[in-house]
Amino acid sequence: MNSLIFSVMVRYLRPILGVLALWLLLRGHNAPGGGFVAGLIAASAVILQVLSRGWQSLPIILRENLFELAGVGLAISAFSGTLSMILGNPFMTGRWTSFGGIKFGTPVLFDIGVFIVVFAVVILCAGFLLKEEEEENSQIGENK
Repeated sequence: MNSLIFSVMVRYLRPILGVLALWLLLRGHNAPGGGFVAGLIAASAVILQVLSRGWQSLPIILRENLFELAGVGLAISAFSGTLSMILGNPFMTGRWTSFGGIKFGTPVLFDIGVFIVVFAVVILCAGFLLKEEEEENSQIGENK
């Protein structure tokens, strides 16, 4: 999309969506929100950037490693559940610790893993659709 208004809007909207996603991620187990919703919002911010500037505007490390990123998120979520089993509790039992007065627990770790998986998968799906559309448009241009 080559719209100046859309590009400027995305430039201001992306940081707002990023802060909203972080806020929803961190308050996930105390109120509505969490990793899934935060992942959707963060991915929508990236998709808006792709729509305004193209797939090549994403950093190459993000474009090329989305499958691996989803795997890392899945591993983090699985680890958060099995950590309680290692410590002798049932699977997915919440374990909490404190770092400098800030409580951190396995539910937060699980949400972070879900966030990473949802973020990567949504961007992958959008990327496949955008690449397919670009290929169709290039084939139409060749046929003219």
